[in-house]
Amino acid sequence: MSKLAAKFELLWKANKGPQLDKEHRFHPVRKFRFDYCNNIAKAAVELDGGAFIPGGGRHGRGLGMVNDCEKYRLAAYLGWTVLRFTTKCLTAANVADAVDFFNKRIRQAVRDEGYAV
Repeated sequence: MSKLAAKFELLWKANKGPQLDKEHRFHPVRKFRFDYCNNIAKAAVELDGGAFIPGGGRHGRGLGMVNDCEKYRLAAYLGWTVLRFTTKCLTAANVADAVDFFNKRIRQAVRDEGYAV
């Protein structure tokens, strides 16, 4: 597990975030996966490490950016909301906001679609 993922999981747990699936394949054809997601909320978290590495990490180089754009566009077409975090924006306050967002989405899905939680 990367340092970024370990920090995210620690902050998510500290904020009593809902259950997340790891490495969830969300597209029926493409092999794209979310780092973390909750299917009831139809929301995902993507951790973009390496943003500040000289020369750019995978997410900051041309082909990586093209692939990320395709992934997030396909996710949006399927109704997913994707929250992205880099090392600089992975803070306690930002993760607390994300937990609130996921919880609101779950409550809404329970009301609208009758999901049992």
